[in-house]
Amino acid sequence: DPAGGWLCAPTGVFGLPEEFRLESRPAGLHVGDVWYRTTLRGGARIEPCITVWSAAAREGLSCRVRIYEPGAAKPVLEKVLALGALPAGESRHRLALPAEALKRWAILQPNLYFGQTAVTDASGAELDRSDPVRFGLREIWTQGRKLYLNDRPVYPVPAFGREPRDLNPLLAVGVTIVQRGFPATFNFANEDFRGLAAACDERGMLLVASGLTHHELNLADPDLYQDFQVWAERYYGRHAN
Repeated sequence: DPAGGWLCAPTGVFGLPEEFRLESRPAGLHVGDVWYRTTLRGGARIEPCITVWSAAAREGLSCRVRIYEPGAAKPVLEKVLALGALPAGESRHRLALPAEALKRWAILQPNLYFGQTAVTDASGAELDRSDPVRFGLREIWTQGRKLYLNDRPVYPVPAFGREPRDLNPLLAVGVTIVQRGFPATFNFANEDFRGLAAACDERGMLLVASGLTHHELNLADPDLYQDFQVWAERYYGRHAN
């Protein structure tokens, strides 16, 4: 903080203790967040939602999406799709890949994949690519008062584990759904349960999470509402895949 605010306090940078890395990005264009949205109704497909930043408006670019099984060197699915006209600044793009040949993620069937997205120019040269992102091919939806995972109803019962520290003992006795609440705004910076979500994914367990709360925020204030919306989208985005 150039003004000498709280980020530069004598105690150091405020934040969660977490491993991180610094990565250089191309000056003219780079790929940001990618969310691999998956749907099964009407045919299995993967819909990568890609954030791209460009210094100037461009045309003739394409997006190459590769899907890998864990530990595999060759993709099980690859597709190149046109991006169309790319505006200057940040833009979001939603693509679609048929995925009938891939395995579904289901309870006790933790079939997972890694997706990687690259932007290429008209000659096929790679301009930038995303980090690999792990995800499962699945769809959770509701009909009436029933909750469905893929093509089967799911029935949470009061015996499921709440905010567990170790999943293995629960799995050993047949628990396949655990619960974790999203933290409230006043303490969100001190909580992060991406590790729990990843552990559930690896075991074929469902994670039920309650929604964000705003407590005493005056959301009738347009500026405050807009800021809260940006914060909520960014926070939820950490758990999207």
